[in-house]
Amino acid sequence: MKSTNHNATKNNQILNLSPEEAEIRRKIIEEPLVRPKINALKIIVYLLYYLIVAYCFSYTLTDLFNLYNNEILVYALSYLFIFYFFAKKAFICLIKIYQRTAPEFLRRSCLCIPTCSDYAIAVLNKYNLFVAIFKIIKRITVTCRNSYKIDEP
Repeated sequence: MKSTNHNATKNNQILNLSPEEAEIRRKIIEEPLVRPKINALKIIVYLLYYLIVAYCFSYTLTDLFNLYNNEILVYALSYLFIFYFFAKKAFICLIKIYQRTAPEFLRRSCLCIPTCSDYAIAVLNKYNLFVAIFKIIKRITVTCRNSYKIDEP
């Protein structure tokens, strides 16, 4: 155990890490990865539900406003409109699939606590879709690449 601590201290000195950064690095390396369970049937049912709701919505709009000349535009806009309401769950589902299937070296490349995928789920649950996407992109491209840190949503 002592040789492991000595090697870790040497590595931290080589990387010029502060004690706080070294502690965060240790947690990132030593914490077990969480691999969430994914219910494929639930995903398929949810996707079918989305498609049915979007189709019914677009059909109703086309019929209600007599927009048969612009049917393609109505279908596209209604699918986008309905997607906005389903998007948070869809993104969270995609993130959980990533967490389940991504290799360990990729999952451990994040330099922050919580990990970028956990941060993304928390932000999607806390903020509206556009703010959440902005915060996720900022976290992945700027915050996570600089140094070891704790960055709560």
